[in-house]
Amino acid sequence: MKKLIFISLISSVFSTYALAKDDFMEKLLNFYSISTNGILDFKAKKSADGYEVKISSKQYVYKEIFNPNYTIKVEVDEGPLVTKPHFTFAKAGLVSKIDIFKVFNPEIEKELQKGVQKRPLLHYEAIVGFSDTIQETFKLEPILADDNDSKLSLTPVVAKTTIDLNNYTGKIDIATKELLLEPKNKEGLFRVQGVTLHNEITQKPVNNVVLFGKSMLKVENLEVQSKPDKFALKLAFDIESEIKKVNQKLLDFSLKNTIHTDDVHTIALFKGVKDEKIDLTLKNLGIEGVVELITFSQKMQEIQNKLLQDANDPVKKEAALAEYMAQVALLNNTLVDIINKTFLSNKSKLILDLELQSDKKSFIKLDLLYKAKPLQGDLNSAIIGLMAQGLAIFDGDIEIKLDKELAVTLYPLSTMFLELLKNKGFVSEKNGIYHLKAKLQGGKIVLNGKAYTLQELTTILF
Repeated sequence: MKKLIFISLISSVFSTYALAKDDFMEKLLNFYSISTNGILDFKAKKSADGYEVKISSKQYVYKEIFNPNYTIKVEVDEGPLVTKPHFTFAKAGLVSKIDIFKVFNPEIEKELQKGVQKRPLLHYEAIVGFSDTIQETFKLEPILADDNDSKLSLTPVVAKTTIDLNNYTGKIDIATKELLLEPKNKEGLFRVQGVTLHNEITQKPVNNVVLFGKSMLKVENLEVQSKPDKFALKLAFDIESEIKKVNQKLLDFSLKNTIHTDDVHTIALFKGVKDEKIDLTLKNLGIEGVVELITFSQKMQEIQNKLLQDANDPVKKEAALAEYMAQVALLNNTLVDIINKTFLSNKSKLILDLELQSDKKSFIKLDLLYKAKPLQGDLNSAIIGLMAQGLAIFDGDIEIKLDKELAVTLYPLSTMFLELLKNKGFVSEKNGIYHLKAKLQGGKIVLNGKAYTLQELTTILF
């Protein structure tokens, strides 16, 4: 009796949440549609035991890939007390098993299942909290395929997400141990090991465009071999990017990339480079311009899709091509305004730190403030006008240390230029390393404390 009273009390406390009219599934699928920036569209309708979900796209390429007729069935256990996927108090629990091959169109499905020992299922589980925070787990079963030419194996792929359906922020972590593709004649190899992917939306999308967030891809081992081509590659790498809000009008974009190898064949392929690090930051970009730039790229994609879709119909193709050219001209003119809104004079900055480790350490460091006048006219005239501003486009510092042997193999033309600068006393060389320090200021380049116009420097060198 006491147990029944306790359950009744708990149920009454959470009934308001459980019976809320807002549709969490609609919010969730809308989140996924927005997170792909309109590439995919997720729709659901209620069924007897949950929802039926379909994936579609307006883009021609994706229309050709996905099967619009395939229905993903999601079983829903409504709260406040749920037993699936596990026992807990929540608004709802979601469970689904997806035949991953059936998501694709029949032709692609047929190719994918060739030689596959067992069709892999994607297991989906989710808990929807009372505050509309959802935690999901996706588990793709291992894939083993063996056809006449090659063998493929993929270890289980696991993805976990946490999403706030109130403001469409969230994160996803994906991991798998190994993907291996090996031809039966043993003449080659493609192996990827220790793959982890992290993606995070840190702030509410702007005009349905996902803008603020960060991503990370890490691969512990990438290995490619081709004996007939005498090609071998073996390395580890990671890539990180972030778009961070500065204030209501400005944002920062950063990109970091590291590559490492101990493999002698790969080092030879990279001309002696063992490690590479890139740290690029674009500071104080205009949010309005960045959003318009993403919208611009989406519009261009739509026009290209229409052209591709009508390519096989002579009548429609001609009309689609005329519309394409007109829209491209219009959008290119719009692009000049977008660039002006994105790169802001006396505010936007370019910061670059590139390191190359061979037998010696080389680096390129840039810290530049954008000073260009606003672009005018159509795109072509705007580019010409920008180039005409010459060194006045940026103010800031430049420092280069470059291994002479590395410069000869990687940048042969730069070696000639650096030698010219060295002969005039603008570049020093010590222990086989070139060293240049310069400053861009007021349309001139400052070397050894003296400012030169580009024309003056050219005259001195040549």
